[in-house]
Amino acid sequence: TFTMDLISTSIKSRDWATNSLHRSVLTSTGSKSQRESIDGMGFDGIAMFFNGNSDIKRLDGYLSAKPNLKLIAGLFVTDHKGRLNIKQTETVIAKLSDLDATLWLIMKGSKKDEASIIRRIREIADLAAKRKVPVCLYPHDGEVHT
Repeated sequence: TFTMDLISTSIKSRDWATNSLHRSVLTSTGSKSQRESIDGMGFDGIAMFFNGNSDIKRLDGYLSAKPNLKLIAGLFVTDHKGRLNIKQTETVIAKLSDLDATLWLIMKGSKKDEASIIRRIREIADLAAKRKVPVCLYPHDGEVHT
C-alpha cells in the first residue's frame, strides 16, 4: 500500500487518514525524526517524487540517516509536449537503477495527442531499459490517463 504521493508502507490499515498522518510526519520533520518514524511504523520503504538532482540530494540525506532505507519507486513527472531533458532523465534513471527501484511515470498534458503521449512513454522506457529500470504508468488524477 502507499499514500498518494510519498510513502510506501506495510501498514495493515487502509485508513487514508492514518496514512496521511504518517506522510505528514515524514515530510515535515528532520532526518532523525523521519528515521525514527519509519522504524516505528513498519515501513517497507518509500516512494517519492524523483525528477532531478534536488530529489536525489534529498534521498541521499534520507539514506545518510537510515542507510538501509529502501526506495521502492521514484515518481517521475513529465509533459509529453516539448523536449525531454535527456541528461536529467538519465541521471534519475541511473540512481533508480543503483537502488533497484521502479520509475513511476506521471504524464502531464492534454489527453488528446495520443501519438505524442506514446512517443514520450517509449522515449523514457527506452532509456530505463538500458539500465533495467522497470517503468509503470502512474494514473494521477488530473493528468494523462493511458
